Amino acid sequence: MNLRVGLLFGKTAKMSDTGDQDKDIERYINESPELAEARAAGVDLWALWANLHRTPTERVRRHQIAIDLMRKLQKAKKK
Repeated sequence: MNLRVGLLFGKTAKMSDTGDQDKDIERYINESPELAEARAAGVDLWALWANLHRTPTERVRRHQIAIDLMRKLQKAKKK
């Protein structure tokens, strides 16, 4: 079975559904000049990939947790 997986920059790669997806994704990332450049600039592509597998609701929930923590830390710093 093949999955068509849309990655960054609107590109699509065919990947097997046999448990080798991590290897397929890593190979795709390494072969893409844009993704290699993003990785070199410090972008955590695996974190981005994992986040894209979350539902929008889960992404918003996790973002709100991060914002709440940031505000709490800023408030503590002012004391």
